[in-house]
Amino acid sequence: MSIDRKIGDSGDARLVVHGLTGGSTYNLGHAPKGLPYEYPLAAHFDATQGTSHWTGSRVCQFTFTKR
Repeated sequence: MSIDRKIGDSGDARLVVHGLTGGSTYNLGHAPKGLPYEYPLAAHFDATQGTSHWTGSRVCQFTFTKR
């Protein structure tokens, strides 16, 4: 999985997640391994962290920490 796009000056970001499906046992509808997927994420970042989530066919929450 990779997440890309730029974070705006306000800390808001419209990110895009890209990846390939894993083992079919864990995929929705038992989709085969290796299929590409893409999801949009709305995120917000402050000086030390960021949060985001998507609520497509599964709910995923993201927490980002600045190093």
